[in-house]
Amino acid sequence: MADAQADAGSETVVLTTTTAKTVEEPVAGAVPAVETPAETAAKAEVETEAAVNSVAKELDAATVEAVEAAAAAVAASAATAAAATAATAPSDASAAKEPEPVPVKEAEAAPSPAPVVESGLNGHSGAPAPALPTMPQSIDAINDDDDEEDTGEWEADRLFSVPNVGADDYLECKHSWSEGPHDQFKIRSKYYCTKGNKMKGVKEMSSLPGHKLTSVLLIPHDEKLTNVCSHYPLPPRAPGQPKAIIIVFLLPSNRAGEPRLHLLLRFERQFEQDKDVNATDLAIFNEMMDKSTTDDSTFVADRIKILPFIVHGANWVTCKLVNNQPGLICAALETNQFNGPGYAEVDIDIEGFKSGPFSALAKRVLDVVKPRVATLVIDLAFMEQGNDVDELPERIIGVARLMKLNLSTSSPDDPARRAYVPTANGGAAAAGKGKRKKADRKTKR
Repeated sequence: MADAQADAGSETVVLTTTTAKTVEEPVAGAVPAVETPAETAAKAEVETEAAVNSVAKELDAATVEAVEAAAAAVAASAATAAAATAATAPSDASAAKEPEPVPVKEAEAAPSPAPVVESGLNGHSGAPAPALPTMPQSIDAINDDDDEEDTGEWEADRLFSVPNVGADDYLECKHSWSEGPHDQFKIRSKYYCTKGNKMKGVKEMSSLPGHKLTSVLLIPHDEKLTNVCSHYPLPPRAPGQPKAIIIVFLLPSNRAGEPRLHLLLRFERQFEQDKDVNATDLAIFNEMMDKSTTDDSTFVADRIKILPFIVHGANWVTCKLVNNQPGLICAALETNQFNGPGYAEVDIDIEGFKSGPFSALAKRVLDVVKPRVATLVIDLAFMEQGNDVDELPERIIGVARLMKLNLSTSSPDDPARRAYVPTANGGAAAAGKGKRKKADRKTKR
């Protein structure tokens, strides 16, 4: 056995020497070929296998196992040396191909804490890849965030709003509202008050309304609820957004023991309607609005004027009595203005008749219209009265079309009693919290 091992050793030396002699000498002037690590490893493996096969014929099984183990070690060493040589050798793109990555067994690969970008000899650059964005655990997490955002909805709208149909089919609609047309109303022209001018006393169609009707509410309460916006504050407004014009009619209860109703109309400035308005006329309208919305102003209550127009549901006589008959409200009814964050509110007390001819006419109109409201489609235009050339022409603030409003409060199912909560003390919220300003009693028309 010892002799066999000696022979094997000597045979191995001979084979190695022989292999060394077979290497071709480089030709003078030629560019030496650069072996790739894969070629070097493959060549070493072939040579080692040939040597093992030659010796195996003369050795027993035990010796073969020992030789195979030694050969595997030699092959691994040769592969490592070839890889190191290739890493330090200069690359020539015209003479050699890029070495292919050496496959690594899955069991031998070490776990990596983060994904890496593939590049380089072993397929890894060693630099961690960018982390993927963290996804929410569930969609509920997103929905919860959305629920926390302020939707900007007015609480009073949610509780007391009359449906907005926004349609022209007013014959079929009941207890609803939409914006009405402006071209059926006649307002004071530029020279309405100018003496000697042929246009003196002439009325004309208004330009487009300066505001948009955004809310119509019917608020039931046991007592007169003044300064409604102090009890139901408007949502926060964008910086620079003009104040809303709020008009509230304080209606009496239909019979004892039933709640009173408050018809609220909310108008918001609509700048898109200004594009066709003469620059001088627009400046006059904006100045009137500025006077209306200062903190101590009573301008709206002093100047608010209403123009009714019955569209459907009344006979010719009633229409003739009502349609396009302008009325300076403060000349006939008690009006009070309240100014607060984001609003100028005017409360009109339907029961607060004043003395005078216009007050008597207003009472007559109300006596005719009020019992028939549930069958009428009526347009109400609002504006601020201009009293001299510097305040003319007038311009409509906005138009509300009220379609067959149900003002009944006798049954809990009546729409006008929506969200009604009786007060324990007979109406603790009757007194307004804002600064109350009584309108003057100008009767000039």
